[in-house]
Amino acid sequence: MRLVWNASLATGSAQIDQQHRKLFEQLAALEDAMKQGKGRQEIGAILDFLGDYVVQHFADEERLMDETRCPAAAANKQAHAQFLSTYAGLRSRFDSAGGGPALVLEIHDILSKWLVGHIGGIDVQLRGCTGKAAAGAACAAR
Repeated sequence: MRLVWNASLATGSAQIDQQHRKLFEQLAALEDAMKQGKGRQEIGAILDFLGDYVVQHFADEERLMDETRCPAAAANKQAHAQFLSTYAGLRSRFDSAGGGPALVLEIHDILSKWLVGHIGGIDVQLRGCTGKAAAGAACAAR
């Protein structure tokens, strides 16, 4: 079953939500490639996307959580650091051995779990903070 971004994953930040949608699109592209037997050919492009994505997205999201004093900020930074470590390992394996079927499936599994677990568990906590930030109040003061 394909994972699709929906309003339950909204953070209250148009920028962050758009970035999340892009990650869902990349997972869908990987799934399509896998169904066509082209997952091995596409995995390099997916890893390239992730390398760029995580740098920009994580910085944007962490900055917003800090600015709004979101209670999930520390857990978010820790999860991001863990994902970066996982990504580095995947990238290294791809660079040294190529994108075999096991790596393609592993990357798909990791991304799927990240989308559900991280966005749906940590990132959505921004929802209660973003409106208050615009008004000059901190989420932690709620």
